[in-house]
Amino acid sequence: MANVIETCRECGSRDLAWERDAGWVTGSWRCLRCMSCGASVRATFPLWTLVLYFIAAVTAIWGWVTLSAR
Repeated sequence: MANVIETCRECGSRDLAWERDAGWVTGSWRCLRCMSCGASVRATFPLWTLVLYFIAAVTAIWGWVTLSAR
């Protein structure tokens, strides 16, 4: 992967590596982890992941409203 010029807030190290989330739904999420202290620096995720969460939320709300109206 590309070099990331960022430092860990905990220890100040620049020894960072991208790490994939182990979740089934969130498996596409990536977090930047410090190799020195193990702290998570930041997380990134693709736009389509947010779109899927939005679709799931709209579907759940629509189902709840539809069943509540009966």
